[in-house]
Amino acid sequence: MAMRVIHTENEGDGGDRLSEEEESALTEFLSHVNAWRDSRGLDPPLARGAALKFLMARRFNVDRSLLLYQSHESMRVKEGLSCIHPEKDEELKAELESGKFTILPVGEGVGATVAVFHASKHLPSSVSQRTTLQGVIYQLDAALADASTLRGGLIFIYNMTGSSYANFDYELSSKILHLLKGSYPARLKKVLIVTAPLWFKAPFKVLRLFVREKLRDRVYTVSNPQLASHIPPDAIPFEMGGKLRYNHEEWLKKCASIEVNTFEQTPGEEPTLEQLKTLTSAKGAPLSQHSIGSEAAPIPRSREDGNPTHNGEATSSPSSGFSEEDLSGEDTTGMDLLEFIKHVRAKGRRGLYEEYEEIRSRPASGTFETAKLPINQNKNRYMDVLCFDHTRVRLVKDCDGSNYINANFVDGFRQPRAFISTQGPLTHTFTAFWQMIWEQDIRVVVMTTKTMERHRQKCGQYWPEDEHGAMVCGYFEITSIDVQDRKDFIVTELTLFNTSIETSRTIYHFQFLSWPDYGVPSSALSMLHFLQCVREQQASVVNDEASESWKTSESPILVHCSAGIGRTGTFATLDYAIRKFTATGKIDIRSIVEKIRSQRASSIQVQDQYVFCHLAFLEYALNMKYVEEIDLSGFDDLYEESE
Repeated sequence: MAMRVIHTENEGDGGDRLSEEEESALTEFLSHVNAWRDSRGLDPPLARGAALKFLMARRFNVDRSLLLYQSHESMRVKEGLSCIHPEKDEELKAELESGKFTILPVGEGVGATVAVFHASKHLPSSVSQRTTLQGVIYQLDAALADASTLRGGLIFIYNMTGSSYANFDYELSSKILHLLKGSYPARLKKVLIVTAPLWFKAPFKVLRLFVREKLRDRVYTVSNPQLASHIPPDAIPFEMGGKLRYNHEEWLKKCASIEVNTFEQTPGEEPTLEQLKTLTSAKGAPLSQHSIGSEAAPIPRSREDGNPTHNGEATSSPSSGFSEEDLSGEDTTGMDLLEFIKHVRAKGRRGLYEEYEEIRSRPASGTFETAKLPINQNKNRYMDVLCFDHTRVRLVKDCDGSNYINANFVDGFRQPRAFISTQGPLTHTFTAFWQMIWEQDIRVVVMTTKTMERHRQKCGQYWPEDEHGAMVCGYFEITSIDVQDRKDFIVTELTLFNTSIETSRTIYHFQFLSWPDYGVPSSALSMLHFLQCVREQQASVVNDEASESWKTSESPILVHCSAGIGRTGTFATLDYAIRKFTATGKIDIRSIVEKIRSQRASSIQVQDQYVFCHLAFLEYALNMKYVEEIDLSGFDDLYEESE
């Protein structure tokens, strides 16, 4: 059975009589879900009480409740949380008894159910994420059996008192946040992070990017004394400065006594992820944010990873030398910040130049056969800047029957295919460029060049530059809705209309203007601010698009300059380095550049860009106050002597 929140058939209405409108919504929801379940042989039908939980969590909006139901079921399947039996699982039993996570007996005076996660009791090296999530879900399911949880919602306390970096698991924190914000049928009222240490500042800023602005305003970092401004002292545990003394063992006994699953499990009851994708809105539209008011839903992909197959084989290849696990899973190697500062100072500019030349001198880690085909040669802006076969983006079709465009997928930190690195479009490739944006569901485009530099065209004007301007590229109509000049860059909101299916999407175009025509910027602050704004926009788009759905992956950010390797590679390197540092505290610019170059050939085009990546990261660390000062005296000494 996929859901532990499927209770008995005769459950009440959360302690309140439903209005006529609410009863109608409940009937519509049950009818729709159970017709879907029945058509797929999923027995038994969803019970009234279970349906009510989803509706109450979404204020009886049927489509939003359906989306929550779909997201909840998907989360259970993906994370292995469908069947939770602590009496049969010693690891889970120990996890529950640790008291790491608990529900406090606060009574109805608080107006919400209060859950506490004690970070100091969590050791990521000794327990799996799945077991920890099972412990959380098991207790939340029990709490949800109480009508007051349905009515009042949930306050989540993340108690970091006495914890260290060894207790922190970024991925687990992200999963719990995703679960609470949109994959569990209980309204999250607020998140209270108690006594957060200084090192938590960086990962906290990143975590906040992945929640919608509405929820972001409900996340607080507080001290123990400040807790009383959010929760009455009688509801605050004694060890956290309050008056509440609770018995976790008694709570676990109560959990065990609550019959949260009254049905015997039978084959075929649990929906698969593929089946869940077929659940539609009440009106039969694909179930996504589009069905509840967003501009558009994600387009269907021919493979789960978003890239078509070719001759029966996946388009990705191990020939890059780095697996997705290497790039997106356990990349924790590198130096800590003080080691990195010493490393840069010891290397100096000359040493970093030599290091870059070592990287550049290596043979390419892939082939360029498709880019070299006669039919495709005029699609390359520069004849010596080609794209690898193993990571290239394949169009579904092109006007000449080719699926080629000079673009490659590039991984970010713990995010496969975070970027598409591509060249500045040529006039005759505008249509293919917009086709790629449509097919890959791109919502944010980053341009790090001007169209003209030093009296040479670096990129075609592929978008309407003026506000309310419009242009047509093949079967795409592009309209400029809003243009914002932010000093160092311009943000243009575009509407991309696909005339072949009469569907539109909003695209955000970021053009960075402060990169000098020669060399690299003297300061990285403008680029760092630009990168932050791009990431915030991407996070906003992803959360709007996925809404409350359990979506941990996202569409790529498309990045281009002129050739798609120099400034584009610099942008991707800085993003990777910063995100890795905030999650692990480690820095290794060289390995990042090597990985990116294994996916987009020649990324980081010149020595100065390689040096800039190092200095820009140090400027980031200084600006974020990870260090008070950085002494790089002598950095240019040997270089200047050699000159």
